[in-house]
Amino acid sequence: MIELSANNHLVSEQGREASLDVDGVRREVRDCCLAVGVQETWLAEQMELALDDFFLSREDRGETGVPARGEIDALVARLLMSAGYRDVAAEYSRRRQIRILPVADATLWDAARIRRLVGQLCALPESAIVRLTARIGAQIEKLGFREVSDGLITELAAHLAAGAMAENGPALPGLLPSDSPWLLPADFWKKTEADITGSARRLCADGVLQPRAVSRLLPVPGIVLDLGRMTELATQAGASPESLFWPELDRITLAAREILEIMDALLLETAPDVSGGVPRVVVAGFPALAAAWKPALRKHERQQLMHDTAARIRQTLARAGTPAVLVHFPHHGA
Repeated sequence: MIELSANNHLVSEQGREASLDVDGVRREVRDCCLAVGVQETWLAEQMELALDDFFLSREDRGETGVPARGEIDALVARLLMSAGYRDVAAEYSRRRQIRILPVADATLWDAARIRRLVGQLCALPESAIVRLTARIGAQIEKLGFREVSDGLITELAAHLAAGAMAENGPALPGLLPSDSPWLLPADFWKKTEADITGSARRLCADGVLQPRAVSRLLPVPGIVLDLGRMTELATQAGASPESLFWPELDRITLAAREILEIMDALLLETAPDVSGGVPRVVVAGFPALAAAWKPALRKHERQQLMHDTAARIRQTLARAGTPAVLVHFPHHGA
């Protein structure tokens, strides 16, 4: 399914329904990061995408009720904790006056359990995983714990894996080590040997397609389709955007599909425990396209062109065998 997102999500608070202030959530997450000394500003930006996915998944499941604002706050705290930023989650929970979720119950640990969790977290050769498992076990014994949570094991693995990564390198050369918050860098297409066609690579190099970096907070493939850059290149070539827009949009959409499929395959290989979700196409640069369109578009014609563009992307992807994609126009894009 392809949905046109306009960043207009309803929530209920104190008995009244209102649009969720997504910008406010993003600012509050950024402020919480700064308050506890975390400089990862990407967290705040990724949170907006994660909230979009939350509301989209509700629609996919056929849920009709309006979620409470407290439910959204609990989701934000949960996502921050799952990404390893417990101190940021605690600060956000304090500010929003919600109870932070407890750590999972501790159980007796053994080498097999550690080995399983390490194998899910770290893209390392077998010999390195065996050594890392032994080091984690030794640390737990030194702490004197008989029972530990999965969270403690993965926290220890994340810290101890840094040395192992330096010795062995990640399983996919050129991509990020698996103790990083990033699962795929935005420029992965330059570094991977994956079979990306020359046409798709050229669109990335020209800035028409811009793969989004994929984080552990939102492990979903995403790509920006920049209509403004497409318009700029057409103008440089002496062509009018409206004369070639629809066939060019089809070509670019198919290239975006190719890259999204490769991103999904890489995520399944590097992080099978966290990958999944509906991929997204963010359509940027629409104002530049609309401004260059001849004859000049009226307001209602601009809106219609935006909706027709979303529909065309939907049809092209569906014909190619990809029916489930979120098409997102930034809220300032109309």
